Amino acid sequence: MRKQQKQKMLRWVYTGFAIMMVVLMACAGLTPLLGGDTSEATPSFPTPAPGTPASDVELGLPFTHPSGAFEITPPRDWAQHDASAEAIYGSAWISNELLAVVHTFTTRVAQPDDWLNFVQSEYPAGFSEYEDYTVAGVDYESDPITIDFLARLEGLDYLAREWAGVDEDVVWVLRIVTPANYPALLDYLGETILPTFKVHPDALPGD
Repeated sequence: MRKQQKQKMLRWVYTGFAIMMVVLMACAGLTPLLGGDTSEATPSFPTPAPGTPASDVELGLPFTHPSGAFEITPPRDWAQHDASAEAIYGSAWISNELLAVVHTFTTRVAQPDDWLNFVQSEYPAGFSEYEDYTVAGVDYESDPITIDFLARLEGLDYLAREWAGVDEDVVWVLRIVTPANYPALLDYLGETILPTFKVHPDALPGD
């Protein structure tokens, strides 16, 4: 029962993020109209041109979740949003310019040995508001494990990568979503942000 409650809470959290992404893309889609250019009839990403270095995205100051459950260093000037619900401690950062998301959460599980099944069971909730998503690959040998996704929302294609692990009985997930035409950004954010992510199991209340 508790696992089902956590899944419902996570579904609610992810739905909120998907709605925010839709709003951001809708605002971006209005840009050419406001400028008087109506030549683009199909969706397109307002992302940097190919070759633009992803390293232009700088990290900001270290962030510690108010619960103390985790700390992370997010991108500078990205809008921070709380992603917490009952028994779930999370935060997200969204870039309006790049249409990219950095999202992380932690939660305590009753059966630590079953943590991978718990993570996999959250995929439908995590992409519940997307038109479609596909697990493109899973690396069980990496530490932490790495899952790649392809997703589609509002006619636009996205890449997503998720790192997941367990510390004692606390499951943690770091997920990054970027436009499909900017894979260098996904790689760069993962390489720079993941090492800054630290979980503090003692800070999470017990069941």
